[in-house]
Amino acid sequence: KVLKEIKDDDQLKNIPVIIASTLDDDNSTKSLGAKAFLKKPVEKEQLLATIERIFKKDTEGKKALVIDDQEEARDLASRMLESIGFDIQIAKNGEEGLEKITEGYDLVILDLSMPVMDGFEFLSNLEKIQLDNPPEIIVNSAMQLDEVMVTKLMNQTSGIVDKTKIDARNDLKEMIKKLIS
Repeated sequence: KVLKEIKDDDQLKNIPVIIASTLDDDNSTKSLGAKAFLKKPVEKEQLLATIERIFKKDTEGKKALVIDDQEEARDLASRMLESIGFDIQIAKNGEEGLEKITEGYDLVILDLSMPVMDGFEFLSNLEKIQLDNPPEIIVNSAMQLDEVMVTKLMNQTSGIVDKTKIDARNDLKEMIKKLIS
């Protein structure tokens, strides 16, 4: 029902939608206009490949907003995105991110644990803003998430990367690549 409403709305109909569900309903979601269907639980590699396919690696001139309170994490994500053609802006917390979000971004890399306004508050406030072209969002956080939090975030974002993992940098890079293919 939500997918049909999105596709019937002139302001939203061109946003690529990926359906991630526990149900086996690939045919009806694609016939309603979804770009892809992924069966939960979705593997990071599978999600990134799907995103790369949707963006068709066309990142030149695309804009990304990196929202993280840690300078090292902002720099890492920024360099990674710049290397594949994104124009980058940064924000040190969710409040700064919300102030910038109306400038129009294709992608947001979002930390969850930040001072002033955390990533959860950012996502909650973002839902209230009527953006013509909402960005894809990748959560990049070290926060320990329970199953309920992961499920909620997966419904609000394109993917989650755990910063504490040894291969977190590669995970983030792969997720970005899959979003832009």
